[in-house]
Amino acid sequence: MAVITIAEYKAAHIIVDTPLDGTFSDNDIQAAINGATAWFESQLYQPVQQTAHDDVYNVNQSDWCSVDTSWCLNIYPPYFPVTAIDAIYWRLSPTDNWSNQFQSTDWSLSSDLRVVKIPFANPFYPSDGGPFQQARVVYTSGYSQASMPADIKQSVITLTAAYLKRGYVGETGSGTPISILSPYDQKMVSDTIDKYKRRF
Repeated sequence: MAVITIAEYKAAHIIVDTPLDGTFSDNDIQAAINGATAWFESQLYQPVQQTAHDDVYNVNQSDWCSVDTSWCLNIYPPYFPVTAIDAIYWRLSPTDNWSNQFQSTDWSLSSDLRVVKIPFANPFYPSDGGPFQQARVVYTSGYSQASMPADIKQSVITLTAAYLKRGYVGETGSGTPISILSPYDQKMVSDTIDKYKRRF
C-alpha cells in the first residue's frame, strides 16, 4: 500500500503536460508514488504503513526493555507508533513456553505511542533473573492510509513529483530524489524523516 493515492497526488500537485514533462498516465503516477514511498520508508528504517510484529525482549539486557526505579517494566518497541497490541507475554526462562500473559489492564501505552509500561503488581519480577526473564509483545505499528500524518503525505507528494520530473518512474527505494529538490523541500522532507525515523 502506498502512502498516498493517485487522486491525492493529483489534487495536491498540478501536472503540466509539456514536451519537457511529458504526459503522465495514472500508471506512471502510481509507479512514481510507489518509488517515492519505498525511498521514504528506506530512510526511516521502518515501514510507515501498518505492519504486524512479534518481538521478544530480554529484560534489563537491552535498550528495548528495562525496569525503572519504581519497578515498572518499560518496553520500547523498535517500530512505532504502536497502534494496536494483541498480546503481551512473559516467561522466566527461554526454555519455558509463553503460557503467561499480561491482561490488558496490566499495561498502558505512552501518549506518544512508543513505550509500553507495565507496573509490577504481578508474578513477573525481573530484578533477580537477568537475561533469563523475557517479555514478548505482539503488536501493530504504523498508520493506515486514512490516518497517515499530513507531513508524511506531503513529503511523499513532493518526492513523487521529483520522480516524475526526472524520469524516475518505476524506480524503487534505491533512488535518491531528495537530491533534486529545492533547498526548502529538502529541509521539509529531511525534517519529516527525522521525526519518524526508527531509533536503534
